[in-house]
Amino acid sequence: MLREFAERDGYAVRTKTLPPRRFDVEANVLDSSRLRNDTGWSPEIALKEGIQRMWKVAKKQVGLRVAGNVASEVLEAPVLRLPR
Repeated sequence: MLREFAERDGYAVRTKTLPPRRFDVEANVLDSSRLRNDTGWSPEIALKEGIQRMWKVAKKQVGLRVAGNVASEVLEAPVLRLPR
């Protein structure tokens, strides 16, 4: 989803797939249904909206601007590990 927002705003998104490390888990499955069933909790903000809000704040905090398709500043971030 973050890629979707970044590309819509004109940023090229690059990812690099690295080999798994010994301690990496194969997959993370995030499911709040047990919490919802046990407590009645439900999220106030949908995941996609939350990521979109985070993207907007991140752009403001680092002063990112786009001229054509070139960002005037570069965000340094950890490599996102994607499944093969």
